[in-house]
Amino acid sequence: MKKLRVFILFTLSSSLFTLCSAQTGKWSAVKNVAPHYHNGGLVLLTDGTVLCHTTDGGGNGTGWDRLTPDAHGSYANGTWSSIKNMVNDRLYFSSQVLQSGKVYVAGGEYGAGGTNGEVYDPKTDTWTMCDTIPAGWNMYDGNSEILYDGTVLEGPQVGSYYAYNNLIWDPKTNQYSIGANSIYDHDEASWLKLRDSSILFVGIGTQYSNRYIPQTKTWVLDDTLPGMLYDPYGYEAGGSFLMPDGRAIFFGATNYNAFYTPSGNNKPGKWTSAASFPDINGEPSGQPDGCSAMMVNGHILLAVSPVGDSTGEFKYPCYFLEYNCATGVFTRVTDTIPGVGYDSIQSCSYQVNMIDLPDGTVLVSNYQHGYSNQYWIYTPGSGPIPQGKPTINRILPDACPSYKITGKLFNGISEGASYGDDWQMETNYPIVRLTDGTNVYYTTTSDWNRVGAVRTDSLEDTAVFTLPAGLPAGTYSLVVVANGFASNPVLFTTLSASVSAGNVDCMGGTGVATAFANGGLSPFTYLWNPGGSTKATATGLSAGTYTLTVTDNNGCVVNENITITQPASALAATINAVSTSGPAACDGSAQAIPTGGTAPYTYRWTTGGQSTDTINNQCAGNYCCIVTDNHGCTQTVCANIVTAISDLKNSSNEILIYPNPNNGSFVLGITNYESGMKYQVEIYNVLGEKVYSQYTVHSSSFIVDLQSKSNGLYFYRVLKRDGNLLGEGKIIIQK
Repeated sequence: MKKLRVFILFTLSSSLFTLCSAQTGKWSAVKNVAPHYHNGGLVLLTDGTVLCHTTDGGGNGTGWDRLTPDAHGSYANGTWSSIKNMVNDRLYFSSQVLQSGKVYVAGGEYGAGGTNGEVYDPKTDTWTMCDTIPAGWNMYDGNSEILYDGTVLEGPQVGSYYAYNNLIWDPKTNQYSIGANSIYDHDEASWLKLRDSSILFVGIGTQYSNRYIPQTKTWVLDDTLPGMLYDPYGYEAGGSFLMPDGRAIFFGATNYNAFYTPSGNNKPGKWTSAASFPDINGEPSGQPDGCSAMMVNGHILLAVSPVGDSTGEFKYPCYFLEYNCATGVFTRVTDTIPGVGYDSIQSCSYQVNMIDLPDGTVLVSNYQHGYSNQYWIYTPGSGPIPQGKPTINRILPDACPSYKITGKLFNGISEGASYGDDWQMETNYPIVRLTDGTNVYYTTTSDWNRVGAVRTDSLEDTAVFTLPAGLPAGTYSLVVVANGFASNPVLFTTLSASVSAGNVDCMGGTGVATAFANGGLSPFTYLWNPGGSTKATATGLSAGTYTLTVTDNNGCVVNENITITQPASALAATINAVSTSGPAACDGSAQAIPTGGTAPYTYRWTTGGQSTDTINNQCAGNYCCIVTDNHGCTQTVCANIVTAISDLKNSSNEILIYPNPNNGSFVLGITNYESGMKYQVEIYNVLGEKVYSQYTVHSSSFIVDLQSKSNGLYFYRVLKRDGNLLGEGKIIIQK
């Protein structure tokens, strides 16, 4: 209707930018330029990404680029992608984020979209056309407000009664119906939603205001302004905001601005004059259309231009101001804009868009000029004010992977951003953000109970948030964000499970596995497959792989696998014993040899306590070893270390044993007996234990009685009185 689409880049003289006052915030550039030129309109999806209308697709643009913050939540370092193009091209059109998370767009001052609307579904990346509007009506420019019942109030500029007509679009039926006519012409007017959900605007070219009461579907007269917001050339005006103190402020296309104090009911409120826009470089400034954003520090960032005159309504350049809602003071932003080189842009204020980001910064764009694929981030110079902080009360089950969250002030203390009549870039709906260390994830919110509300204060708000696909299981710091204001964090743990395998029966029987659930919402249910056990601990498991399915009270499901291993056979063990070299020697050894069971094995010898499979330097005797396998099964095995028979000298020429074998009674004879010599006789069993001794032998032969001894092999030694060995040999008792 009044704006031409042009792309102009001027070289600016620094002398044009005399500083008015100190800067209050900082500019930074979005590192990556967008794939396409911006063409007005910004939408914050409920998953934290931003849609930016572009010139792509021909005409006045059907394309949209999408800015996604990086893994650490940075929009400045974010990445770009493109969504599916709209059906119709449109420029200067209305937009609303719906309770479902879908996006409604309608009308357009330029393009084919003036007589239609369409809805974008982020889940399916599809656009659906809305039903038809009344014949001959046209929705150019873009006035709209989402109402408390989820319907959208749409202000067509061409109806049966000019711009007094209104439409109601219902997302449930996708149809338009004719609403009540406003008392004043809403063309070029900034619509503002008040705390009581009524909608206030000032009639074009007048100082008169009226309000729409959605509960009664009627318009009522309101107070008269002390001054004029509209310029006399095209009847443009600026944006409007609810302020932290409960009043509203409307910005003018002239340098005049006005406060509005709501009555809180259907009676008129009260208009008073606010501070005027400052002169910049000797010229009065204003907002002949222009975007603004309420920041978390309670200041409003404004795009302003020199006030128009008879030579032109829209003038260059575009400056930036901050309005302090607490003090009523304007401050010029003098920080240099990256890539521009100055603190202003050589374009008009109407070519700037702004939107509040969930991290408390503001995304700023400029369209229809040479910087249109570059976006900037404006960071406030001070921290959040307490009035805007949401509160989290509870997180409840909904239906996995979604949760219901309750609290207060989920819809902010303002609508977020404002731009006269041409765009809506509100963000007064809850966004849920998860943080784990430096990693940041955004969920997708929907179904907030106070649709399009603002400043609900002590009333309980609810919303549903859905976890992003592929979110790693773990514990996160969770906040709710509205218009960049973040709540205090609460801990949120997603469902996870682990499985521990218990001991397997040591005789090759059955095994045990135990589940451990963490996070999620208790109580939990368990299912083991195969087997069908529904207990946290499954018993009687044979060898194989099992899948545990854990389900929490929200219906979230997690699966874990566990493999039960069993020995091919029960644990057994033997000992391989090596004899000593003689009855008095200690050079024997023994080795425990396990079979069956499951390796690795551990060993413990009952004599000496050694923990190796083999023991060395052992005397003749009985030795036992306890062998344990990897499942904890044990076997105890014993063996004797004996005196080696093969090493004994059989002195048959000196000593005579007869009979041999014998029944335990035999004659021992000394063939070369020396008269008067005393001899010593010793007899040992295979364990090296002395079973018989005779130290005063005075005859050449005598009877030895070992009948009380058991069958087996025995060893004898005959020593002279001087200790010298006379002879040795073996005896076999066989009864």
